Amino acid sequence: VFAVCNFAISFVSMFNSGAADTMVPLLGMLYGERDWQGIRFVLKRAFTVVITCCLISIVLMEILPVQILAMFSVTAEAQVAMGVPALRIFAFSLLGVGISYTMMYYLQTTKHRNISVAISVLRGFALIIPCAWLFSSLFGMMGIWWAYVVAEALTIVIPLLLCLGAARHSRGQYTGVFLYERQSGEESLFDVTIHSETQDAVAVSDSLIAFGRENGLNEVQAN
Repeated sequence: VFAVCNFAISFVSMFNSGAADTMVPLLGMLYGERDWQGIRFVLKRAFTVVITCCLISIVLMEILPVQILAMFSVTAEAQVAMGVPALRIFAFSLLGVGISYTMMYYLQTTKHRNISVAISVLRGFALIIPCAWLFSSLFGMMGIWWAYVVAEALTIVIPLLLCLGAARHSRGQYTGVFLYERQSGEESLFDVTIHSETQDAVAVSDSLIAFGRENGLNEVQAN
């Protein structure tokens, strides 16, 4: 049963890794440019992909536990009786896996390595071992599967609290759980996203000229 649950983590990790591998170079470039609007856009897309894949996996494990066990030749009645509730409980931990994994890569890329390392340590052993011991002592075999759910939930909550604490003690440099850098407000920024169409590209020129005029440039300078 644990082998099947471990496969579920490996399956979800394919999507987590795909999102992270795509996200990191984009975030690195945008972070170097201090383009926080772009960082928000990329991070939102990455979380959307990861959370969607995790939720689909959870639904499949909730409604098809017998079939999933059968794929791994777990068909004996006693094994299935133990495996079905185990899979259904363990499935909820997958959402925590996806969120914490993405958050770990994001924080590493934006130079908050201490919190990123903390997530790795929490996921690796610091939470799951004591949780497994405690919950198995209290609830027996089923407690082990609940331990994974609780440990993954805490792996999200604790780093978020660390991020909020870092933002609070940064003297205004960072804001929010994603530690976005506060903008000075002294410069005017022109930011635009377009579709790859000629009409949109032409419209950018018009918008940029208007932006220049609104910020003190004369007509020649704006053009």
